[in-house]
Amino acid sequence: MKKHWYLWLIGAFTLVIVALAGTLAFWPKASAKYEKHVYADHEEHINYAYGTHQRHKMDFYLPLANNSVGLILFIHGGGWTAGDKEVYRSSIVEWCQRGYASLAVNYRYADQTTITNAQIMDDITAALVSAKKLAQEKGVALTKMLLTGGSAGGHLSLMYAYSKGDVAPVTPGCVVSFCGPTDLADLNFYDKTNPLYDALCKMVSAVAGYEVNAETVEEAMPFLTQASPVHYADANRVVPTVICHGQQDNIVPYSNATELYALLQAIGVRTDLVSFPNSGHGLDQDPDKWQQANNLMLEYAETYLV
Repeated sequence: MKKHWYLWLIGAFTLVIVALAGTLAFWPKASAKYEKHVYADHEEHINYAYGTHQRHKMDFYLPLANNSVGLILFIHGGGWTAGDKEVYRSSIVEWCQRGYASLAVNYRYADQTTITNAQIMDDITAALVSAKKLAQEKGVALTKMLLTGGSAGGHLSLMYAYSKGDVAPVTPGCVVSFCGPTDLADLNFYDKTNPLYDALCKMVSAVAGYEVNAETVEEAMPFLTQASPVHYADANRVVPTVICHGQQDNIVPYSNATELYALLQAIGVRTDLVSFPNSGHGLDQDPDKWQQANNLMLEYAETYLV
């Protein structure tokens, strides 16, 4: 299992690098054709259209042995402007085999003007509505969900769980974030000495809906806070959270992880911080920490999706 998680997060990290390079030419595109497979113990919906946009596609695996199951929701990374659900294909198979409904979603890419954080939140809601309907048609109720993702997918998982819990079609039970941004207002994002400074500003601007750089960050604060999970971190909104982050990360500052961890501890919400001391954004230098992260994800699923 450790190898399995290593592969999908490296996939998420690769998507970020591709986005930073300004091209998706090197990333394989998944087929847009819808496929449905029904077996004795589960049902598969691949590239199911949950909306009208070409990015409104999802993969949904539904176990049929019980009349109620927890849901694992996978949200891909890629700097909010790239990426594909395909990196989670093996993950949704594995979690379905464990008895959980598993959902991986594509969403519209952020572009700073028409598509920002708010519209991506709407896409996630629409995908959940479709998944819930497909489950109900088989007489299966989705109880609660664990949201997870790497990089931008971790950010979106946290944002959705914290800010949309009262309207979500499936109630968030917990979150497991891998190097996800938690505070876009963190000034460490806007360090001009970082070789990735220009690309980071561009991606943050896209999801926040405002042109952000070191000079405009103060005037951009209302936009940055509205798109930051820490802005919603109060006892009435948050859910138990696992935070996995590399201490050498030069894309998402490690301070993002420690800030959210401290906030959740202060309000008495369960949180676990898995620090990867030797790793950057790819979390590829601390193999021993992967087992800890894997065990926590399974524990959280078993504890909070009932």
